[in-house]
Amino acid sequence: MSKHDDQFLDELKELKMNKSISPEKKDEMRLNIAKFAKKKKAQRKRKQQFIWASTAAAVVLFGVIVMSIMNQQTETVDDPNPTPADEQPVQGEDPENDPVEDPENNSEEQPEFNVEVEGPFDETIMLEGMEEPTQVMEFLITPHQISYQMDQFLGNYDINENKITHTTDTGFATVIVEVINDTQLEEFAEGLEGDQTPVDPNKNPFEGIQSHQSGEQVTGYYAYQVNDDVLYVQYEYGIEGGDGVGPRLELFIESISKME
Repeated sequence: MSKHDDQFLDELKELKMNKSISPEKKDEMRLNIAKFAKKKKAQRKRKQQFIWASTAAAVVLFGVIVMSIMNQQTETVDDPNPTPADEQPVQGEDPENDPVEDPENNSEEQPEFNVEVEGPFDETIMLEGMEEPTQVMEFLITPHQISYQMDQFLGNYDINENKITHTTDTGFATVIVEVINDTQLEEFAEGLEGDQTPVDPNKNPFEGIQSHQSGEQVTGYYAYQVNDDVLYVQYEYGIEGGDGVGPRLELFIESISKME
């Protein structure tokens, strides 16, 4: 208790005990009592505010400590053996510096379709029952070890992906040679139209099927099983003036062979 408090209590006792105190003295003592009461109220308020502030600070500190502990536990559970920062892989690279495999493309890589062209070479064909000299170009499909000859009558050619398109100068006749990778002939033939018959085994060493339709436009196809692939040949030419196409197409079919 402070010295001021002791003085206030003495005045209070004097006020109770001495009834002959002058009115002026009583007013002074009442004023002191009122000031004392106000002072005590202010002291209690400051004390309560201090207590609440201390309590709030303790709660906040406790919350920070708890959250820190929980975060450390979460990191431990997520990565029990974290990789040091200097060993973390760079984004977009495989940790072992190997190319990342595409899960949707895990089959063997297909060989590149490469065609070599040689010639011209002299050849003879039968036209209207007579032998006629002609020239041919030889096409070598190296990844599949297939070769064939095409008459210079169909001397224009275009190579696009797995397909070689042969045409005449006027576009009168067209022969398309295509390799279908990793395909069985029986399954491939199910998707083809037209009546199908076996090919003549004496014309080339491959087993296959053929189809031929005549009209204003003569159309047809051959399909051969060559190892694990299908060699698919389509042809089309006009019926009028097409007498010279048949023998040249026959020469092409008979020239299809397996490269040594």
